[in-house]
Amino acid sequence: MFLVRIHQTGKAKFVKQLLEKVGLHVSETSLPEYIITVRDPNELIPSEYTSYITVNPLTQSYSRILKNANIIKEMIEAPKEFSVDTPVRVVNGEYKDFTGIVAQTENRHCIVQMSVWGKMIKAPIKHADLEPIELPFR
Repeated sequence: MFLVRIHQTGKAKFVKQLLEKVGLHVSETSLPEYIITVRDPNELIPSEYTSYITVNPLTQSYSRILKNANIIKEMIEAPKEFSVDTPVRVVNGEYKDFTGIVAQTENRHCIVQMSVWGKMIKAPIKHADLEPIELPFR
């Protein structure tokens, strides 16, 4: 495994998409400037981007330290699956603590229909920012 740090703000999503386009499996982390890959991405990164990207192999000793500190578990977002019509609560972000219904699911986010200050809206929200809620009458 390799820990990739992107030193320029706002470029992590672009680098992730770039690596996924060339067939590399990339995992997001809870830290926006870091991503984790299984294979070495050095030869896949175009030369114009190498000045602000650092790639470090997760050696066995480094991985063990991170694993023991539960950091890898926290860094890699476990993919959550939501189906249409699932009631959810937003746990992070702009709509934190609002509840709604999943109207549509996409790759890493859902379109959630919710009432915000009396107005019905549909907002894209990342899977990691949602949690399913149980309704007592279902």
